[in-house]
Amino acid sequence: MDRFLVMKNVFFVLFFALSFATLAVAEDDAIGIDVAFQVSAIKLYTDSSSVFHERYVGIGGRVGYYLGKNTFLDGEISYEPRGIFATNARTIKTIILGGARLGIWNDVFGIYAKARAGTINFEEGSPHISPSKNAYPLFDVGIIGERYFERNFFVRFDIGYNVIPFGDAEYVHLITIGDTEYINHPKEGRVGTKHYSAVSFGFGFRF
Repeated sequence: MDRFLVMKNVFFVLFFALSFATLAVAEDDAIGIDVAFQVSAIKLYTDSSSVFHERYVGIGGRVGYYLGKNTFLDGEISYEPRGIFATNARTIKTIILGGARLGIWNDVFGIYAKARAGTINFEEGSPHISPSKNAYPLFDVGIIGERYFERNFFVRFDIGYNVIPFGDAEYVHLITIGDTEYINHPKEGRVGTKHYSAVSFGFGFRF
């Protein structure tokens, strides 16, 4: 079975499980806002060959606002500084996401399911697809684990399943240089909707 289909099913099962679990968990009125710094990584790829894999590491910030009923609004901005971590000349400029996370926690640990939407923004288009835009919609679901310490300090680990619809873009299979044609990408036809993995690690404070 496709590993991304397995991940997606696990995330949705966890999300619904947490929805029912929160009915039995008392609300914590002391929780209001959490602010975190994070390092994130996303792996983009257009086929099974590592030649067309693109890995990015970025830094960013994340803010959560407690709504009650064990639900937080969740917003994130990540930025890859000058593409120094990228394995491809095309670099991610920013990732902006907003949505919600739902979870259960105690004084030591917390576990959450997240669902967010936003955009992934590149500094330039991809040479492998056409038309190539600098920004695409991004949808993110996943699991968040947190470890709590004294003075409202916490560390966070996030595993995400990202979906990017590329619209009407198609693979640029051949390119012509002079009088010679070269294979630019092994695939032909529409790019379609792609599924990617992403992780982040960070720390922050709860107020």
